Amino acid sequence: MIRNRLFAGAATTALVAALFPGCSSESGNSDAADPEANASASRAAANEAEAAGQVAAEEAGDPVTLEPQKIGILQIIAAAESALNAQKSIEAAADAIGWTTVACDAQGDPVKTASCGQSLLDQGVDGIVSISNEPSLWKPALDKAKAENIPVINVAGNVGPDPAILGSYAPDNGHQGEVLADYIIEQLQTLDGDKGIAVHTFPASWGEARTEAVTAAVEATDDVEIVATASTDPTNVQAGTSKTVTDQLTQNPDLKAIWFSYDVAAQAGAQAVGSKFPGTQFPDRPLVTTFGTDSGTLALLRQGSIDAVIENATAVDGWVAIDQLAEFFARDRMPTPGPTDGDFPEYGDFPIASYRVFEKDDVPGSGPVPPVADFEAFFTAKWAKEFGA
Repeated sequence: MIRNRLFAGAATTALVAALFPGCSSESGNSDAADPEANASASRAAANEAEAAGQVAAEEAGDPVTLEPQKIGILQIIAAAESALNAQKSIEAAADAIGWTTVACDAQGDPVKTASCGQSLLDQGVDGIVSISNEPSLWKPALDKAKAENIPVINVAGNVGPDPAILGSYAPDNGHQGEVLADYIIEQLQTLDGDKGIAVHTFPASWGEARTEAVTAAVEATDDVEIVATASTDPTNVQAGTSKTVTDQLTQNPDLKAIWFSYDVAAQAGAQAVGSKFPGTQFPDRPLVTTFGTDSGTLALLRQGSIDAVIENATAVDGWVAIDQLAEFFARDRMPTPGPTDGDFPEYGDFPIASYRVFEKDDVPGSGPVPPVADFEAFFTAKWAKEFGA
């Protein structure tokens, strides 16, 4: 069953219907429609997105010239598919608007985060898009960027504030957590007796926001309790998580659910659960949930090793970041709405963020989960009309 919450206006229903023919917000499988119907729906969604993009361009003002720019990408950890996909979206958006990019991978290492930030500045970038890197880890480079009027945008996961970060575009991690926590509580309420869960956070603002949501949801119940916690080690995700989950299952043999704030940790944890409970499904083993619909996570969802995921549609973040940088360079406009948590610029009725929970039967049998709207067509049309890009 798809549980669907959107940040959008009146056009959302039509766009969702076009992208998911045959599906409602409550149930259905996106394989249900035939290929011809899917292709027709995709074309209709693209046409609607292009029309919305042209309207957004008109609302931005008269067409203006946009000069070429070199954008630095500060990658948190390219080995994580979700972070790599975020980088690819930034690169695709920059290419679509006629800019170049250079990236530096911090590999989840705080020391490398600082050196990467400085390296990008040394390479003469005109702007920086950071993928979920906490400002405290690269503060000297941020201070230099601000002093040199080099705009910095954060994407993919909320981070702490810093004067140099002019905009932050990422899913509302707290709201994500609330939606997924509601799903978990609902599933656990089908069981008798007390229900213990394990919560795995991630040492970053976005991970902590998700974890705070599930903690609050559990505290509001009478029969669900967090009996084990862990913080994922960014430098030892696979082996570290596997051992931690195995230990938690040994120490808590009646564990009913495991929450992972980080999808790569969930992939390792799900396999550890499978080793402990081979050939079983919830409720005969703990419920396993996480964030994101990257290929590795989807594969385990389709196999039944992960029970549910909430989308972490960060691909659109990179396109929003490039759009806001374009407005900054071409019109001297500050990014909007600024460095807030989970907020995006308003583009009329065009939907930017959605928060859908997917179970196995809700996703295509192969390939990615389609976004809630064709944002690539939207921004490409906007930039063509606004900048001639």
